[in-house]
Amino acid sequence: MSTRQKEKALARREKAKAAAPFAKLNLLRMPASKVRLVVDLIRMKPVEEALNILTFTPKSAARSLAKLLRSAVANADAKGYDVDQLIVSNAQVGEAPQMKRFRPRAMGRANRILKRTCHITLELNTKAKLKELKLAAKAPKIKVPKVERAPKPQAKTAGTSLAAATAEASSKKPSDKAKTKA
Repeated sequence: MSTRQKEKALARREKAKAAAPFAKLNLLRMPASKVRLVVDLIRMKPVEEALNILTFTPKSAARSLAKLLRSAVANADAKGYDVDQLIVSNAQVGEAPQMKRFRPRAMGRANRILKRTCHITLELNTKAKLKELKLAAKAPKIKVPKVERAPKPQAKTAGTSLAAATAEASSKKPSDKAKTKA
């Protein structure tokens, strides 16, 4: 390997060490919409509480998510994080390729059946690191001064004088209008 490739590999390794611990599950044979219902229950919860929630959730996605969460905790432990301080900072469920099957129907027709799959990513972090990230994201915004524009000159046309006349008529009191009509 050349020195340039070694430098790139070293930079990638350092970046991976600095990244938060995570776990991915690809091609879970379950629709993403059903998995999202369970993932929403554990997002931004401490790991221990999230595992308890998953244990007692009567959805089939809970079992796969609990296994994935345990894997993410093991990854965090290997990176040197304190497991008791971890929370589920990011949980994403994405669509994956669909298997297409056909069901025979009456009169020689066939209906398509989509067997949906999904990808799940769980990311763990500590509360202290999340606060640091939020503070870094809230950088002070630079205020741009507003430029004052000169008023547009109004062209005098026949329509303008008509508008001015109607404005004058509407500004009169109702009692004045009644006197002029009488």
